[in-house]
Amino acid sequence: MMKGMPNEQDWKFSGSAGMGKCPIDYQPIACNGVDVRRLMYTMPTSFYKGKDILEATFAVRVAHIYNATPEDEPVRLYRVGGKNFGISSSTDWGNTDTLWDSHIMTVDKAVSPVSCSSAPNLRFESGKSGALTQELQAAATGSWTQMTFGLRAAGEGDLHEWKRMCGNAVLEVTYNRPPAKVSMKEMWTSPGGVCATSTGAVRSQHVDELPKLLVIPHDPDHSRDEAEPVKVRFRVEWTDKNGKEQQYEKDTSYSSPTGATFEHKIKVPKGKPAIPENGKVYWSAAVYDKATWGPWSWEGDSAVRCEFVMDRNVPGKPDVDSKEFPEDKSGELGVGETGTFTFSPNLGDKFDNDVSRYSYDFTKDTAAPKNITPSSPTAPVSVQFTPPAIGTVVLEVTSYDAANNPSAPAVYSFVVKEGKSVAGQWNLGDDPLPSAEGRHVKDESDNSRAATVGAGVSFTTKDGPGGTADRAAHLDGTAGAYLSTDSPVVDTAKGFSVSAWVRPTALDKDGVVVSQDGAGEPGFTLGYDAVAKNWSFGVPANDVESLGEWRATVTTSATCKDSTTKPVCPNEWVHLTGTYDPANGQLQLYVNGELKKTVARQSTWSARGALQIGRSVAKYGYSRNFTGDIAEVRAYDRLTPAAEIKSMLTVKPARKGYWPLDTVASGTSPDLVGGRALTLGGGATLFQQKPEEVVEGPYPLVTSMGEQGAVPGGDLVLADNGYAATSSAPVSADGSFTVAARVRVAAESDTTDQTLFALTGTKTNRFLVRYTKYTADNPYGHWELVVPGSDNTAATALTIPDDQAGDPTLDGGQHIAVVYDGLTKRLRLYVDGQLADADNASKHKIGYWAAGGGLQIGRAKSGTGWADHLSGEVDDIRIYTGAADAVAVGWMAERLAQPDL
Repeated sequence: MMKGMPNEQDWKFSGSAGMGKCPIDYQPIACNGVDVRRLMYTMPTSFYKGKDILEATFAVRVAHIYNATPEDEPVRLYRVGGKNFGISSSTDWGNTDTLWDSHIMTVDKAVSPVSCSSAPNLRFESGKSGALTQELQAAATGSWTQMTFGLRAAGEGDLHEWKRMCGNAVLEVTYNRPPAKVSMKEMWTSPGGVCATSTGAVRSQHVDELPKLLVIPHDPDHSRDEAEPVKVRFRVEWTDKNGKEQQYEKDTSYSSPTGATFEHKIKVPKGKPAIPENGKVYWSAAVYDKATWGPWSWEGDSAVRCEFVMDRNVPGKPDVDSKEFPEDKSGELGVGETGTFTFSPNLGDKFDNDVSRYSYDFTKDTAAPKNITPSSPTAPVSVQFTPPAIGTVVLEVTSYDAANNPSAPAVYSFVVKEGKSVAGQWNLGDDPLPSAEGRHVKDESDNSRAATVGAGVSFTTKDGPGGTADRAAHLDGTAGAYLSTDSPVVDTAKGFSVSAWVRPTALDKDGVVVSQDGAGEPGFTLGYDAVAKNWSFGVPANDVESLGEWRATVTTSATCKDSTTKPVCPNEWVHLTGTYDPANGQLQLYVNGELKKTVARQSTWSARGALQIGRSVAKYGYSRNFTGDIAEVRAYDRLTPAAEIKSMLTVKPARKGYWPLDTVASGTSPDLVGGRALTLGGGATLFQQKPEEVVEGPYPLVTSMGEQGAVPGGDLVLADNGYAATSSAPVSADGSFTVAARVRVAAESDTTDQTLFALTGTKTNRFLVRYTKYTADNPYGHWELVVPGSDNTAATALTIPDDQAGDPTLDGGQHIAVVYDGLTKRLRLYVDGQLADADNASKHKIGYWAAGGGLQIGRAKSGTGWADHLSGEVDDIRIYTGAADAVAVGWMAERLAQPDL
């Protein structure tokens, strides 16, 4: 802005612009009538809502100075205007001169000029208690969406203070989110059990000694693999024998909050009255991360505290022990591996000489508490448990005497590590390798159990479950239709799991997908039962000549792609998993990740022969050869929990479109994969970085790398209702698909939503992703995915909101990905590689309908027209058939181009 031209401005100036008294002696023409210049920058601040601002720095690049030799010349930083004030093409000296009343700080130093692509050389560093930090904290507390900063010379009449500043200023903010409130489900006492209250489902426990208090803290700024230490403050409250309320607080030492347990053994400090017999004791906890305290565990709507009753007449807690899962630490086993826990009376307790039963409950087990009876009042008992997930597990054990009086619950916590990796995996997507014994396929696991290939197996001619870029093996149903290892892979007497992608082409005979040889019977079979006309998972009662079989057979039908209902759909891919859970003595059969059948297995034995793919052993040789296609066979020598089985469903995506947006010709930008160019329309342009010059201003959101480093790239720039579109749909979106792009929103809007991309049908959008407008009730926008249930303008739509804090207006923008798994009908939205609305991800299901229109960038279909245009930049658009997993989405989110992904 210019004092001498108060109604003019240099809006969104390119490169650098002057600040201070315009040097008319150097530039008499350019400075004619200008007088004094000031600079203003509007910065987005909605990302910081609800955060604690620790430090803030405003940094800018000084490109030119008045003096030949740098000298100390003061520059002042201001906050211009109030809440959410922003600059625009109409902002000038005349309408902002009176708004420069909030001086933040002044920097008085000699600055050597740099280019606008270099690191900032003038920094207004506020520190932990400086004015800039306080301004940002006020914005975070007040839910500001933006803040405008101004730079001016301290002496606006002094030519020596003139400088040229670059437009790409930086606001650097160090912030912290307070630790989360400790969940009462992750608070317990030992003895005693999970947090009990006077009003909750778990009522206050009676304990015979002052217990140990235990909690699991969480800090939202810390991931599982990277965490700064936190500490926990425990507060203990009681009423003494004289009716006076007492309390004390105790802090733990600092430790990592990655699922660890923090504890405190209650001990009344000296000088405090003792806790009386039969009186209630209340306790709570809060977490500190070296910057901010989180809320107390009782804060919120319920406002209740955990409690227990000190009662030395209650029978003592039982003893609990486990070799595989030792108390308070990680043991030998992990997820899906079965361990043994032994309960025994506390023989030093006079009340524990007549135990009639034990009641026990594992927190990671969804089942109700179970009971077990000892052979005698003093005899120990043992139970088995197979943990379904990593992290801390709490086991509560209560003993009961002959009169059914409960003891104080024993609390035994232990840490479950990751389960063992796959014992054998044969993807069957590549051509087999030659060997002395014939053809063989590689085992992708660490165990290198190659599988010999029979003559009735062919490769790379059939599309796999992931589409054309994914391959499978075809078995022709003859005696040569098999693959075989030379040794066993799993112990069938212990916990194990097997899975495979299967596409049957003949249903007139049995077809075994996976089995393992015994002496005369298979240790198990997973495959198709022609008599039951459905999928089955079976285990013979014994080896050699079995008298029967324990078998889980699916009894429900499936809806096929041709809209018919059949027990098994021919020529369609299905994912099968069979598991044996030794802790519960159960066989389970999963189809497409859903548990279909559970049956008891009442006898166990070990099949010590080879693992077979496509057939099973019998007394007279091999039989039940499979006819159809098989891919991704996996075997685990442990139970695979339900959540892990669901993760196996992610099929390999096949890329159908990729627009790097680096070139444009005749108004179109090419598709490097499918040949569907993006046609630019309206106010859409393509910014192209040129190699021979330093580019100042916008930069490509995604950078490509060559042999000499970064190479020039480009962005799709959308303004004035600009858009880009393909002429036809890259994918029909009635099956699995993945769509992704990186986007920077020019500015949040209070009048319209802004669409990143949409795939259109005849009347509405198959799906769209948009950044919502902000309102008085919603002072900052967010990304959301909208999916109508049918191709009808009145159809009910599923909306998935992004519940993560992020700012799409920052220089790098944000990466958005939509993933749809057609097998489970589940839909996911990822923002910067993180799953949005993660707590409800399993609920987001949609049905089939095909998109008939093209892919739209920057607009959405609205009736017979278009609406919700985006203003900003878009880069690196890609679309696939198949559902990408979280790892692949993470790769897509990189700002370094992944042209081969």
